Amino acid sequence: MTFTREENLYYRCIETLKYDEVDIILITIPSHFDTKEELLSFLVEAKKKIKIPLMVAWLCADEVEQQRRSLWKAGIPTFIDPQQASICIKHLVWYGQWLNKKNEYYYTVS
Repeated sequence: MTFTREENLYYRCIETLKYDEVDIILITIPSHFDTKEELLSFLVEAKKKIKIPLMVAWLCADEVEQQRRSLWKAGIPTFIDPQQASICIKHLVWYGQWLNKKNEYYYTVS
C-alpha cells in the first residue's frame, strides 16, 4: 500500500492482509499526510491487534521525526526510504532461511 491520504484505507488494508499468508506488512506513508498523530495512534494499535510485523517507510524524515521515534519505541521499525525498508526485509528473510537450514542440519545430525 502506498501514497494514500486516507487513514481508513490503511486500516482496511492491514485488516485484509492479516488473514492471508503474509509475513510482514510494509506501509509507505507520503510526506503530505496531514493527520500524523491519528495515523501514529492507529499504527501502534494495529501492531497490538495483529500478529504480523509492521514496518513503515515515512517519507519526510525531519517533519515526522517525533512520530518515527514513537513508532520505534512501540516496536515498529521506521525508515525514511522504502528502499531501505525493503533491504531490511530482504535481510530478515535471508536470516530466517538461514536459521531454518541451521535447525534442519542440527536435527539431522543429532
